[in-house]
Amino acid sequence: MLDTERILSAFSLFSDLEGKALERCRPLCALAGGRLERRLRPGAQNPDGVDLERLANAAAACAYADYLMMGAAAGSADEIKVGDISVKSSAKGLDADARDIRDYFLEQVTDLLLPEGPPPLEVIA
Repeated sequence: MLDTERILSAFSLFSDLEGKALERCRPLCALAGGRLERRLRPGAQNPDGVDLERLANAAAACAYADYLMMGAAAGSADEIKVGDISVKSSAKGLDADARDIRDYFLEQVTDLLLPEGPPPLEVIA
């Protein structure tokens, strides 16, 4: 239902990636879209264009947060020192910023999604 192209396009706006670098993030965007689709409320299974746009933006924000957090985790050094100059990694701030972006866009679609975690018993039955 969620179009990976639409998610990838929004992801490109967040990440400022294009070309091959953007294409490498396609699976990340597809996974984020799938996670949101699985959380759709029963009454929101066939969202209209506006809702699809909101969901695609939220999926892109989730993918972008994942992308930033994976990049921060892959960093090779917490501090680099050259002579009297040293630079410390700000991965903790990056993680918080990524979560803030993700959370903001997820708030925009709370009316369409079930809470995270196991589905309520009435949804399972």
